[in-house]
Amino acid sequence: MYFKKFRFRIVFVILAMIVTSAAVRAQEKPSLYSDQQWIQYYEQVKLNNRWTILADAGYRRKDWFANMSQYIVRVATGYQLNKYMRVAAGFANLGFYTSNTLSKLEFRPFEEWMITNKLSTVKVQQRFRFEERFFKVVENGSIQSSSIFNFRFRYRLMFNIHLLNLTSSVSCPKLSLNAGDELLVNTG
Repeated sequence: MYFKKFRFRIVFVILAMIVTSAAVRAQEKPSLYSDQQWIQYYEQVKLNNRWTILADAGYRRKDWFANMSQYIVRVATGYQLNKYMRVAAGFANLGFYTSNTLSKLEFRPFEEWMITNKLSTVKVQQRFRFEERFFKVVENGSIQSSSIFNFRFRYRLMFNIHLLNLTSSVSCPKLSLNAGDELLVNTG
């Protein structure tokens, strides 16, 4: 009921974004091309109908696995406000490498608000995340006392299209296609 009421508006906004994204041109700037390989693990543990523990960990390498790039470990607690909305708060720790040596650490508390709706068999998910980012330089294996701080605002739009059930049971694993994009804005 709630979603049907706003379906036209959502479809209109999505179509407007697609049409205008091709027409909008930014300034030309030189580009540096590189490669990165990511290994990422995501986990959600549902404690009850309202509370969820969210966790993920990742490791990134570059130059076809020759050099270390970064790692991330993130954990959060989510609370389901209603059928369509969830809020969460958590903490992430990241490490960045230069010449295969840990060179910078990031400590990142964050808060997020996620809205999920369904359009026929397509699940539409919007996430607003606010991050407080604290960076510390690592020199000779020692974390330095000074830090750099900035805020980052993130908006993610994700579409999940159910393709098929892998077994015939009710709570079976499913095969889905995810497609989306995320806008990240740093301030400070």
